[in-house]
Amino acid sequence: MAFALSTAVVIAACSDPPTQPTPVAGDPTLQSALSARYLERFGQRVPRPAIFDPFGVPPCTPTHVTSTAWLGNGTTRQLLTLYTSANGATVARQISSNDLAPAGQIRMLTVLVRHATVGDDGMALWAEAQAGVNNDYVSFAQARGLPAPIVRFENTTVLVEPASIPDPRTAEGVTAALASLGQSADGYDILASVNVDPSRSEGGFAVDSNRFLFIGNFSAFSSPLRPTDYVSVARTLYHHEVVHLWGWPGTHDWASNCGSFGFNFRVPPILLGWEDVDGDGVPEILDPTPYGR
Repeated sequence: MAFALSTAVVIAACSDPPTQPTPVAGDPTLQSALSARYLERFGQRVPRPAIFDPFGVPPCTPTHVTSTAWLGNGTTRQLLTLYTSANGATVARQISSNDLAPAGQIRMLTVLVRHATVGDDGMALWAEAQAGVNNDYVSFAQARGLPAPIVRFENTTVLVEPASIPDPRTAEGVTAALASLGQSADGYDILASVNVDPSRSEGGFAVDSNRFLFIGNFSAFSSPLRPTDYVSVARTLYHHEVVHLWGWPGTHDWASNCGSFGFNFRVPPILLGWEDVDGDGVPEILDPTPYGR
């Protein structure tokens, strides 16, 4: 038997300030150099690109400056990424990709496999953990003086018995299991599988081509998950694996080992377009004329 729970709860609350400073575009010399690199490498005019400059920001281990620019509109957008030397003169790597936009309402369908780690209150505790993720975006919006969160997840969760889902690690296997239970995956932006199998230790991954996410038993859980465990799983799913669908590379090198950025975020918010870098009062991912274009 499968049980479905749909929730889009947002609970307003305060958040601690970021544990690391989030540098914004400010050095006009570096900004000018990077703007020139965008024109040279991509043929795009980006006067005020988003810049994360880890040099001189403890405890970062700087290896490069990272700059991004989100272009276009809609659910899928073009993301331009540059890795450069500290002065922006030398390009170490450049990437042009089309990614899920980190903005707006994102519909997510999650299969929660009922192993022994999922107790009778598992669905309710999972919904609370998901609401906590939405609350992180509320807290970020409040801290930036925004009228609404930049991102909101509309979550639907289906609880599935292990015997009903022989292949929880692929989108095809999860979709087939859902279909056998009369549940369609159509109309969702992201499909996720949470398979905390006590007999198998494994992490998680994201598949950009079909926007599929998987989370395994990354902490060797062997008994029913506690509320704090569900929070850990939810943050790993939403603040790590989802961000890969937003363009964060598998090399995890956007932040150069800088650690946390507050609000439970794993990457600098500026690189996801969540900061106002061109001074018009609108975060770039929501700006019709981003980066001063």
